[in-house]
Amino acid sequence: MTEMQHANSMDCDVLTAHRFQGHLLKILLQKSRTAESITVPNSKECIEALATASTHGAIFAITGGDRFTSDDLFKAAELPAKRAFIIELKKKKKKKKQRIMRVDREVVVKKILDQHKDINQLTGIELMTLDVA
Repeated sequence: MTEMQHANSMDCDVLTAHRFQGHLLKILLQKSRTAESITVPNSKECIEALATASTHGAIFAITGGDRFTSDDLFKAAELPAKRAFIIELKKKKKKKKQRIMRVDREVVVKKILDQHKDINQLTGIELMTLDVA
């Protein structure tokens, strides 16, 4: 870039020496800043940061100016729905586990009651199992 700047200055000076208006063609090249990404593309951190980004400036900083059609942006758009789905699955799993435990307890209680023992003959564990809260 400095070579280009030097060549432009030299050419404009030659034009001015030959009585042309070389100063009109003189330019000053400035270094342009390249956008740097604050995360690594295709990483979990990048996708999570994009999912929480709420402004275009934040998205620009995270992607480093990458296009809105990058895979990370699409994955980030799906992340909240995926998290909600996982929460729903965990709730279903917990309900199913409670239902299984309730059925298992009912089976154990039924076995104890089928023995037709007197209450004084039951063990402590059997009495705690029969204690319905």
